Amino acid sequence: MHQRTRTLAPWLNALASAAEQERNETAALLHAASRTAEGELLSLHGKTYRRVVRRHYRNNAWPSVEDLETGTVTRLRRAEETAFWS
Repeated sequence: MHQRTRTLAPWLNALASAAEQERNETAALLHAASRTAEGELLSLHGKTYRRVVRRHYRNNAWPSVEDLETGTVTRLRRAEETAFWS
């Protein structure tokens, strides 16, 4: 167990930095999408997204966005919560 800890310890700072960056980027995207109307485009961190409506989540408190490059739809409230706890 101690050897495993010594082996992984040098990676701890990189892991913590990556988790913090992911959380900050997701929070910024959530904030921007909350101020964007349905169907409108928004750009953040060099990517363009479209604010989409998902059936039951029409409320601005639960925004979703579609990445126009990949077509992936992200539920931002869930993504932000996952990034916070990781």
